[in-house]
Amino acid sequence: MVKHGLQGIGMAFPLALFMFIGVGNPGAMVEETRNARQTVPIAIYAATIFVSILYVMMAWSTSIAFHDHAGIIAHLAVPFVTGASKSLGPLAILVYLAGLTSTFASLIGATNAQIRMIFSAGREGLLPYGLGKVSRYGTPWVALLLYSGLALMITLIWGSQGSALTEAGVIGTLGTIPIALVYLVLNLALPVYYLTHHRDLFSWWKHLVVPVLGTLALLLPLWGLIQPGQPAPFNLFPGIVLAVLVVGAIYAVIRRRQIPDLSKRVGSIIADE
Repeated sequence: MVKHGLQGIGMAFPLALFMFIGVGNPGAMVEETRNARQTVPIAIYAATIFVSILYVMMAWSTSIAFHDHAGIIAHLAVPFVTGASKSLGPLAILVYLAGLTSTFASLIGATNAQIRMIFSAGREGLLPYGLGKVSRYGTPWVALLLYSGLALMITLIWGSQGSALTEAGVIGTLGTIPIALVYLVLNLALPVYYLTHHRDLFSWWKHLVVPVLGTLALLLPLWGLIQPGQPAPFNLFPGIVLAVLVVGAIYAVIRRRQIPDLSKRVGSIIADE
């Protein structure tokens, strides 16, 4: 049960969204994948289904551990870990080890995906060309250093402000707004792209109905995040995201004037071409 109406849905939305962010990471690795047009969609679908089943089972087992008592679960920082400690006793160390390894796995997966996007943007001119440099072993080292350095700096700054769980929730909420906006734009762009460039492959279901449903599903919780009356510091997040969008738009206009054919170059290098 979600309390406080639409605002409650908005506050809970980052948790649901962040559970599935990593399932799209295979898309950034197409250049290292054989038969990418076939294997990458399979990887994304498989990851989505597996994660859905995993989270449902975890929520179900946690609920059973506390006898479906929502009040107790709501007041626990990490209900799944508490429930595991209660049920497994000394063997609960396995849960902590699983959390540790999954954290490293998530870090590696996110780093691989993000530096690939930064590297591609540098190589194609969207970002400074220096970000497209690779070592003699083919490693995009400049993009790796940039991403790792920024991630470390953000972690240290935010981590010094309070407890790890609290700050993780704050960062997650701030990050959800631009991610949701990106998903919205992608949903709207998909039918336009196929109707413009691949009309013969256009599917009413895959390329219109599904994106429209996805857009509608995002609008309600997104408004819950940005509507007026949010508690501090969440009330500042819409302004922060708006400022980032304005800076990005100005940068895009400047870069487009510097490189007139930039829109054609972005995404022009495809894995199997």
